[in-house]
Amino acid sequence: VGDAALQRRTGVWWDLNSCPVPDGFDPRRVRGCIDSAVHKQMGHRSKVVIYAMGNLEYISSDLLEEIAYSGIVLVHAPCGIKILSSLE
Repeated sequence: VGDAALQRRTGVWWDLNSCPVPDGFDPRRVRGCIDSAVHKQMGHRSKVVIYAMGNLEYISSDLLEEIAYSGIVLVHAPCGIKILSSLE
């Protein structure tokens, strides 16, 4: 992978409330699945930054810890992510 590809950044916004980790799926594998899908879709490798957003009060702390441990950034949005998208 060349230097130019490594300098590219791709952001992924994941709504944890409407698209939760499936039952029985290891949350530590989510990052790898998203990275793979992004690289396949874009046709090149880039640094993928994943933001998992939603009202985190409704999600178990154990699950949030495993998601964060994989390098996914957690963003607490108590009013939901629709309000965040209106800020653009």
